Amino acid sequence: MKKLLALLSIVLLAGCSTTEAEKLELPYSDYINESNPEVILDLNGRGSITIQLFPEVAPNTVNNFLELARNDFYTDTTFHRVIEDFMIQGGDPLGNGTGGADNRIPGEFSLNNIENDLSHYRGIVSMARASWYDSASSQFFIVHQDADFLDGNYAAFGGVVDGFDTLDKIATTETDSNDKPTEDVFIKGITINLNDYEMTETSYTEQLSEDFFLPGEYRNEENPQVLITFNNEETITLELFPEAAPVTVDNFLGLVDEGFYTDIIMHRVIEEFMIQGGDPLGIGSGGSGTEIKGEFKTNGVNNEISHVRGVVSMARSNQPNSASSQFFIVHKDSTFLDGSYAAFGAVVTGFETLDYIASVETDTQDKPLEDITIVSIERIR
Repeated sequence: MKKLLALLSIVLLAGCSTTEAEKLELPYSDYINESNPEVILDLNGRGSITIQLFPEVAPNTVNNFLELARNDFYTDTTFHRVIEDFMIQGGDPLGNGTGGADNRIPGEFSLNNIENDLSHYRGIVSMARASWYDSASSQFFIVHQDADFLDGNYAAFGGVVDGFDTLDKIATTETDSNDKPTEDVFIKGITINLNDYEMTETSYTEQLSEDFFLPGEYRNEENPQVLITFNNEETITLELFPEAAPVTVDNFLGLVDEGFYTDIIMHRVIEEFMIQGGDPLGIGSGGSGTEIKGEFKTNGVNNEISHVRGVVSMARSNQPNSASSQFFIVHKDSTFLDGSYAAFGAVVTGFETLDYIASVETDTQDKPLEDITIVSIERIR
């Protein structure tokens, strides 16, 4: 009953300022304290959102956010990704989800061995990141409806205390097929109220080495090659690089030899990015049943292959050692993946096939509307 009352009170927040009594009904009210810093996001003609930050939960994340806001980093940035009933995401100066600040911060969440018990309730503010746990910089998101499946995986660090009507307005705005609003929603400015909080110096993570190399550096006549044939009779030949990722190559070749990939579809296709397959379920959640060590730099393995067009790499979950059978082939240079995924080979022939598959029509989940099926993968060298 108490939870129901809390949910009802949140609904009543739309269209009016949040009273002190209503703040007490928020599911994260135990974290709200008048001594905590607050920021007010002024959104272009759409209202404002007041966020209270929780230094006791994620102190370094709070300091990083305040430092960026104080330096006007967020001014004129957009909410580039909006998914109704999930979240709204912003903080990217490029406005396309690939940009950020110069420095990255440690991920303050339990999966990264940092205690953070703040659940992702409606109104919670949390840091977006890449697969690397310490990759967050400036991008953040505000939860539109409860999303507790994010708990422990992302650094929640604040919560909305006023402006739920604005949050709803943005979350229900019209978007394109990439979840980007068709009309820009940008931050006109941020007002900072530190209250009794004293900022401290932000701790940053060590930057990744930029010493990554093109796949041509790894090619030689002794490397294994495999031929992939698809149901439209188009083919792609891959050369694999055991020098860079020996465990990954052995795992992939073992699956090839046992015919694991036969009749499996390419279940995820994003033009200008990559094509992905290797899931026997065809939905992105399946695998071979055996997980292998992630052979990439952020997992302590010196793999220096850059994710340029044609490179083949292993898909995985947030866990660094969770790859099994799913792989992807890069369609357009995606060097932001370098150091975080196990690149282990590259296309030798069949770039036209790669281009064809990357251009097929897909649904809203990036799944091709017509099946692109692997008829066979066989060793040819």
